[in-house]
Order: sequence, then structure tokens, then C-alpha cells
Amino acid sequence: MPSKVRFLPVLSVFSVSLWLSLACLGGEVARVDVVPLPQQVTSDPEAFEIDGETVILVSGQASEATRRAARVLQAALRERHGIDLRIVRLAEQRHAKAIWVIGAGENHSPANTIGVDALAFTDPMRAEGYFIRVDMAEVVVHGASDAGTLYGVETLSQLVRPAAPSTLFRARRGPTIPCLWMADRPSNAVRPARVLRPPSQPEGVERYLQTLAQLKVNAIRQDSPEWLVEGAVGARLRELAPRWSVQILTPPQPPRSQLPPEVAIWNFPGPAGLYAEAMLADRAWNPTGADPASFRWRFARATFGTDAAAEALQLTEECLNVCPRTASPIPFLARVKAADERAKQFPRERSEHERRARRVRALWGSVQTEPALRDAFLAAAERAICLTDNVYALADACRSYRRGRVARAASVLRARLDWVGWQGEGATETRRSFEALIARLDAAAKAPKTPPISSVFEGGNP
Repeated sequence: MPSKVRFLPVLSVFSVSLWLSLACLGGEVARVDVVPLPQQVTSDPEAFEIDGETVILVSGQASEATRRAARVLQAALRERHGIDLRIVRLAEQRHAKAIWVIGAGENHSPANTIGVDALAFTDPMRAEGYFIRVDMAEVVVHGASDAGTLYGVETLSQLVRPAAPSTLFRARRGPTIPCLWMADRPSNAVRPARVLRPPSQPEGVERYLQTLAQLKVNAIRQDSPEWLVEGAVGARLRELAPRWSVQILTPPQPPRSQLPPEVAIWNFPGPAGLYAEAMLADRAWNPTGADPASFRWRFARATFGTDAAAEALQLTEECLNVCPRTASPIPFLARVKAADERAKQFPRERSEHERRARRVRALWGSVQTEPALRDAFLAAAERAICLTDNVYALADACRSYRRGRVARAASVLRARLDWVGWQGEGATETRRSFEALIARLDAAAKAPKTPPISSVFEGGNP
């Protein structure tokens, strides 16, 4: 037998039936909680169970890129799922279960690897495509290139489902991977990062590139030459980018297009910006699966492992959509008047805002995984809630002033003062604006004749 196929998994009856199912279904896309959404998936109700005997297996001819992909899979399973699997070579294989990681250079015929006759990488797959086959006996990831192998293991790590506790009718089950067949490739050859920016310190470069690889983002725009040409961050990026299949786009580059509205509202610095980048990456990889609602659920399940996070994301987005677009509504009297009218005419809208605020806080509080990312989303929701509450407080103060209750208007804003200091850009400005307005209201309360409302609420910042 030729050496190049000696290490390959044996053809199983299950894999044949799986392939026949694919043919019969015409490549029907099954529901998988993966970001970006794969191009072609056919699933089976059974699952591969990860137990104490499972290993990650690479061939004796594995390239450095393939071994690196195996280490990426090992680290992802440990970090995301608490699963610690050993990486072994074929010669050391003495285990019943294995997750095979196979690179393009190790076998030019995926049919021999996957176990399906006449299977081959198509031309569109050769750059960054991969196959995944999961049955109850083994898992195979076969990349068409180094990038394809890396993307394949990143996809596989998202497919792992947590362990299931024992019940009256079923023994405890370890983490599982659903049985499926997947053929995946990108729709766009170049997929640059548009929201996430390179870190400011060299220590964060590898984590940054790893995040791009998880999203299958393969390029960084060189918008500012100095960060790449000068300094330790640029040197570290140039060193590590090829290992993560990321290219650095040098000028001239196409102009940066405007972010879609549903993406732009998530364009925050820090961890919350991951959601916007993931949304763009999902569209760049497979535009046919870019439905916002579908993406929200897939992102929540793949990242947090809970449907509660999907509802929390939706409510956070609603908070962001209804909040003012500026940190401080003062001194624009028209905005205050508009808020006043909305508060009077649409009390249910205000009640819905308060209900939404309570619900989104409770939902994010229930999410236990990825605490840094969860807290970033919660902070974004809190910021939006606070900005909206500020407008309602101004409306209440404005209404009290019109009714001649000037001291009451000042006390409403004074009570709100402890809440306007949400952490983020604009907090200091907002506090100063409220303090200035309170001072003008206090002066108006002492005046022999109540000043016009415009002279108080349109007084400007100090």
C-alpha cells in the first residue's frame, strides 16, 4: 500500500450512508451553531462522544502547519469546553477513538481519507476549503490548504456540545460532536477585518490573530502605515500573521465601505466589537446565510452555549437602537421637548424601555461562559439604557418646570446625577451638563420671577 494512504481512516458503512444521504438531500443545509455559516452540511441524529480514550491524531508525514492546526484544536477544546485531548502520531495510535487532522500535502485524494468514493477538492475549495466527516467512530478534518486545515479545526471546535448529565433512563454522556458531513469554502477570497483593530501591545497580537482565524478573517488593512512599519506591534504582526493564514494588505487598497446599519450599532472598541466583526465575517464567508436573526442565535450558541444569550443580544440591540446617538442631550432644547412629548404621548414606550432594561440585565447575569465578552455586552446595554434614562429624566424635569415646580425639576435631575456616570466616553461631559442644568434650575427657583424655559434648558454647557 502506498505510504501516503497507510495512515488514513478506514471506510465505514456509516460514512457511505452519510454520503448517500447527502446526494439524496441535494446538499440540504442542516442547522449548525457555527460562525461563519458553512456552505454545505448534511447531518445525522447520532453523535461522536469524546471520552477518555479519544485523541487528536496526525500522520507521520504531517506538516508543521498541520501540527499547528492540531494544537489550535487542542487549545480550543481545552479553553472553550474544558476537554484535554492528547495529540499523537499515527505510530502511537492505540486508541479506539480519534479526531484526525489532515493537511492538503499529506494526501491528495480526500476520498481515501474521508471514505467516500470520487470525493475531491473542487477548484473553489483549493485555496481555503476543507471537509469534515463525523461518525460515531471517528472524526476527520481534511484541509485543502494550510488555511483550510486551520479553518476546519476552528469549525470543529464550535460543533462540540457539552457533556450531558445522567438521567433515570440514560447514563452520563461526555461532550459530543453531531454526526455530519461538511464541505466548506469561502465565497470571497479576501475578507479583511473591518471593526477589530490590532492591539496596542505586542503581547496581544497572537490572541488578536487567533480571533481573526476563528472568524475566518484572512486580512488586515494597513490603514495607518506607522503601526505596521514602526514599533513592536507591527513587527510581531508581520512575524505571526502567516501562521494564522492572515495577510496584511498594503496600499493601494480599496476604499473602506460604510458598515451596514445593523453592524454599525455594534461598532464598539474592545470585546463587544467582536460581534460586529463576526457579523461581517459571516456575510463575507457565506452571504446566503447572513440572516441577522439566524446569525444572532448561532453566535449566542457557539460563543455562550445558551439561547438566553441570543435573547440578551436581541434586547441589547433594541436598547442601542432606541437610545440617543449623543452622550449628552443638553443643551438642545428641541431634543428635550421631543423627549417630553414622547414621554407624555407614549407611556407604553417608556414602560417597555424599563421592562427591557430589567430583562437584559437579568439575561446577561445568567450567562456564565465567556465572562469578559458577556460583561462587554452588558456594559454596552447599560450605556444605552443610561442614555435613554437621561432623556426621560430631562423630560420629567422639563414637564415639572412647565408646571411651575422648579425645585422639583432640579431634584429630578439631582437624583439622576448618580446614574449618569456610566463608564465610557462622554461620561464626564454628561455629568458636567447635568450639574450645569441643576445649577440653573436652582437659580431659577430663587428668582422672583420664573425665567422662560428656553433660558434654563438651552443654557449650554459650562
